[in-house]
Amino acid sequence: MFFQRCFFILIFLIVKTMGSARNCSWSFRTLHVVSSCPFKTDEKLMAEKIKKCEGLASLQDCSGPSLFKYHCVLNEDGDEFLEVCAPEVKIVLGHCATFSISNGRIKQHFNRTCNRGTHPCPLQYVSSESYKYPTCYGFPDNYTIYEATTETINIDACSEEKRNQLIISLTFLLVSCIYISTLPLILSRNCRRSCLKHCPERFGWFLYRSRKRKEKNPSIESLSSIPLQEMKDCEEKKDIRSMKEMKSDYRRKIEIVDKILSDLTTEKDTSGENVKDYKTEKDISTLEEKFKEIKELKKAAFSNLHLHRELHPFPKQKSSLCIRNISSVNHISHISERTIWLSNRKHVMEIDHNGCILRYFKMDDVSGSASHTIDGDGKLFFIRDNKVYKVQFKEPETIFLDPPQKVLSIYYSKVRDEIILGTYNMLGISIHSKLTRYSKEGMVIIEIESYEGENLYVLPMFISENVNGDVCTADCGTSIVTGVSRLGNLLFKYDGNRTQVGFYPTGVCYDVYGHLIVCNRHDANPSIHVLNYHGHFLTLILTDKDGIKDPYGLCVSKDGSLYLGQHDSNTVAIYQYLDGK
Repeated sequence: MFFQRCFFILIFLIVKTMGSARNCSWSFRTLHVVSSCPFKTDEKLMAEKIKKCEGLASLQDCSGPSLFKYHCVLNEDGDEFLEVCAPEVKIVLGHCATFSISNGRIKQHFNRTCNRGTHPCPLQYVSSESYKYPTCYGFPDNYTIYEATTETINIDACSEEKRNQLIISLTFLLVSCIYISTLPLILSRNCRRSCLKHCPERFGWFLYRSRKRKEKNPSIESLSSIPLQEMKDCEEKKDIRSMKEMKSDYRRKIEIVDKILSDLTTEKDTSGENVKDYKTEKDISTLEEKFKEIKELKKAAFSNLHLHRELHPFPKQKSSLCIRNISSVNHISHISERTIWLSNRKHVMEIDHNGCILRYFKMDDVSGSASHTIDGDGKLFFIRDNKVYKVQFKEPETIFLDPPQKVLSIYYSKVRDEIILGTYNMLGISIHSKLTRYSKEGMVIIEIESYEGENLYVLPMFISENVNGDVCTADCGTSIVTGVSRLGNLLFKYDGNRTQVGFYPTGVCYDVYGHLIVCNRHDANPSIHVLNYHGHFLTLILTDKDGIKDPYGLCVSKDGSLYLGQHDSNTVAIYQYLDGK
């Protein structure tokens, strides 16, 4: 018991040292890619004045005001300098500092060290002072960045500091060795206790403790008390009920439009003019267009709903694609019988089903969002230099849109044949984000920013649409999946499954059966969530136990196969998540 307490105290100190992992959306508002970082104190002070981090320190909720400071570090890939205001943390064990795109915080880079050479970094230092160590920025150790000084060095003080660092290291090593050596004894003792209490062989000690807690407090309900078959039946009934509601919704719309159109065609006088005042030619054309749209929706919906397939209780991986010369797959937009369109932060590319790159286009997507889309005619639209480019096969690139706001994401609406952009704009210290629908000619149709006075978005980085034309976004600034109608009415907000801790949504997509599939790349529980078309949680189809570590982009093919890409991986995994043929 003594060793267990020592170990937990040690873990607490390490976590306290490394800082909180809670998402900090305020850091993303100040994130910029720069050509170089300041390496001298006067240069750093000048950069701090320009960045004005102290103005946000009292407004942000990521840390205390005194800890929200200016940083300039390399990104996780080591190929770009990032300037950002973020909470200051302690960097330990001679590692370098870097900025985490996943949670908007400074963290230590475990593959990059600065504790060797002629100017090594100490065993522990604060992240805002990382500019003092050139090896953290890819420079050689003898690169001169230190200012000349006339101060004398206190040899005794340096020796005392090194001695303290050595004592901390030895203490950490000693406690770790003691706990590891006693761990088998502790586990064997707990195992013997559980066997004496006749625990079930499959779940052992954990179910025994759960049963004992329930005996002490009968009001506590455990998931283990619900039969597996009953849970499965409940999920099936819920899923089938959502499909019936969708069918009923389509029937109701079509009956209303049919009745109005029949009235318009019969209630006319002998002069050919409409009897009712509202029945103008414009009204007739509008209603006929609406009728045509709903007919198409009906055809698409009912052709798929009568072939409804249940979610597979145990999804299995069918195959995988390995793509050379890339390190991540951040977005998958389109899957056809011959090719797949996907992107990382530097390129959008078209590959075949063997993983061979057929063609690619350069772009600059720092955040790794939904930065490209494919329309119904096979045209490519992608984001570069805050502009939207359009590319048709064997034709040069052309600028399609040049919006005044900063563009985060793009999506092609198959229902409306429109382009949807997710944008944001900084006004002082506040951020204004919105979704904008454009026609294929580049004209603004509608802008969706707020609902009933409340802003809907902060960083809408991924977009998808269902067969009803409702739009869903994954907001990495609020960690919320938001669903709105085409006119901007709020339908649902989903912030994760209550049985799990931590939710950070990235890729989202709808399948033809009305399921909304969401990537959760939170470090605590990377997983794939499935919601119904109302935005209610149905189940988890993949977790870290299935081998996924950092899910990012996903797309569903016409045959119902789930294609999943991950950050820091050049492999696209293909899963069968639907039951039946």
